[in-house]
Amino acid sequence: MASDGPIGAANDVEQRLRETLRQTFRHDDFRTGQREAILEALAGRDVLVVMPTGSGKSLCYQLPAVMLPGTALVISPLIALMKDQVEALAALGVPATFINSSVPASELNRRLVGLAAGKYKLVYAAPERFRSEVFVETLRKAAVSLLVVDEAHCISQWGHDFRPDYLALRHVAAMFPHARIMAVTATATPDVRRDIVAQLGLGEAPRKPPATHVHGFARPNLNISVVRCRTHLEKAREVVDCIRDLGRGIVYCATTRQAERTFSMLAEQYASPLVLADRGGGGLAITVGDRRCELILYHGKLPDSARAEAHARFMEAENPVVVATVAFGMGIDRPDLRFVVHWDMPGSIEAYYQEIGRAGRDGKPSRCRLLFNYADVHTQEFLLGNASDNADQPSEDAAEFLATKRRKLDEMLAFVDTRKCRHRFILDYFGEDTSGMPCPGCDNCGGAAGAARPLTEPQWTILQKVLSCVARMKGRFGPRRIAQVLTGDDDPVLEEKGLTALSTYGILQGFPIPTIYRLLDALAAAGCIEVSDDAYHLMSITPKGVSVARRQLRDFAIPWPASDRRPPSGRRRKKWYNG
Repeated sequence: MASDGPIGAANDVEQRLRETLRQTFRHDDFRTGQREAILEALAGRDVLVVMPTGSGKSLCYQLPAVMLPGTALVISPLIALMKDQVEALAALGVPATFINSSVPASELNRRLVGLAAGKYKLVYAAPERFRSEVFVETLRKAAVSLLVVDEAHCISQWGHDFRPDYLALRHVAAMFPHARIMAVTATATPDVRRDIVAQLGLGEAPRKPPATHVHGFARPNLNISVVRCRTHLEKAREVVDCIRDLGRGIVYCATTRQAERTFSMLAEQYASPLVLADRGGGGLAITVGDRRCELILYHGKLPDSARAEAHARFMEAENPVVVATVAFGMGIDRPDLRFVVHWDMPGSIEAYYQEIGRAGRDGKPSRCRLLFNYADVHTQEFLLGNASDNADQPSEDAAEFLATKRRKLDEMLAFVDTRKCRHRFILDYFGEDTSGMPCPGCDNCGGAAGAARPLTEPQWTILQKVLSCVARMKGRFGPRRIAQVLTGDDDPVLEEKGLTALSTYGILQGFPIPTIYRLLDALAAAGCIEVSDDAYHLMSITPKGVSVARRQLRDFAIPWPASDRRPPSGRRRKKWYNG
């Protein structure tokens, strides 16, 4: 069974739309893109909605579900998110339920009876549920007016999170030829969008071509940068800077082991002895500089009770700092996070964009730092191999799956290595128009450390030393070796290559290496240093750089990186942060 066609004249629909928005969902106005997508669905048309996490995708199907007769069937792979949304809808007085493997058999039967009887306006179900003949037969009795495919990129083998069970959804769509279909995703490139349409059969007779709405990928309040770090020590310094400066945020790690290690490093350095003595339940109180925070660990291998406690502490603490794997993602609805740090490089731009999108949802300035070391690539390749081994699909499909994952990893590396604006890189990737768009803040455009300002005398001296070192290394080395020479590193490779004989060897001894990296990036963005396009990032001085080194451009200005010379507060157990 299904609903029939549009629900009324345009003026009546608009009036009902606004009333439902205010009275049921308690919002005064729509966010960008919501109204247009909802009106298309109410008019009886299929819709593809691509909007980033936190931009209000759920309302695009929840509101028409309330206005349309019958039931909206929402297909989602995220059990935790189903529960959160059903509870939120119940609080608004909207009858909704979910059907998945977490529901006991007796309760499941009760919900299926309710579905057939039209008791619910929205029913959430996992894609695996369509393997059940009982569930499918129940659906045939239900009046489904709207079929929603959430996380729709999972149906595409070009996507970053392909799931074989989604391929069966084309047959599900065929069960409801008169129902509207809304495919919803936070991350879909133009290729993936075309594949979603093809896999669901949208636009095939008798269905009309779908309306596509792509909105909201620009996040001008996020300051995005990639910081190249040689060691875990350098990564730890970056994390500490973010905690001290901003207080509330997430540190994402690629593996459970690294999340636990990073949590322990921070706990042992900044938690009081009394707190360390009792590490059970919730987070740990830490003090970084003048900032008091609650340090929280979260990953998928923790017991359910520990994860629930961690999530509760995250929502309640004034300054939560969560060290987590990507298991900490769904159901995060805290708008005031001021930073997201990636300790390890994610496996795709889609994953990276979703994760940084959890910072600054209140629109206020927030910091996003990707701490990059080429060893991170090996971690992702290891995870990629494990994903391929565990892929529940035929070998020929597994090969396609692996090829897609490798391509996604290459695209992520291209983002790391790009010299163009990082905001524009991301928007171009998702198919948004960036013509004429100014950079709102990234390391490549000079925005990572604030506005460009005239240099002080000490800054001029440091800048001259850096440029002098680049010049003397004659374009044969990248930022790592340049920083080693400037700080007088005792790496035996430097002596083998004759670099310890340079006059610039050790002239910035004790200077923080991450700050040198940022200076090199800023000088490259200002046209003083040329960087090779290959994986080595060989640096050579440009004619402009020579002029700056000679102080011939007195009005020269760059955004100067914040100093990393900050000692930790309190006692030191392990000397992993030397300031």
